[in-house]
Amino acid sequence: FVNVSRGAIVDPDALIARARRGDIRVGVDVFDPEPIPADSPIRELPNVFLSPHIAGVTAACRPRFFSFMVDELERLFGGYETLFDITPRVLANRRGLVEVSS
Repeated sequence: FVNVSRGAIVDPDALIARARRGDIRVGVDVFDPEPIPADSPIRELPNVFLSPHIAGVTAACRPRFFSFMVDELERLFGGYETLFDITPRVLANRRGLVEVSS
């Protein structure tokens, strides 16, 4: 299991319970709450890899990322259709408000 999205989309107690079973490996870069409490049991599990919220845009990707962003802004302000619309669902997802079905 890997989460580099939003910490709030994962129930931390359920994730800890599942990881304790030992049948999955877990990689988590985002947490809820963040930072992880010092006494959280997830810190002690041997099958869990924790990274400190660093799985964002890398230095190697930045030029392409910003190029996409500038192109999209030029389309928007030029009156053209954008490629990556910001819909209410996208905004809710960014805020961790979209429920993910299992």
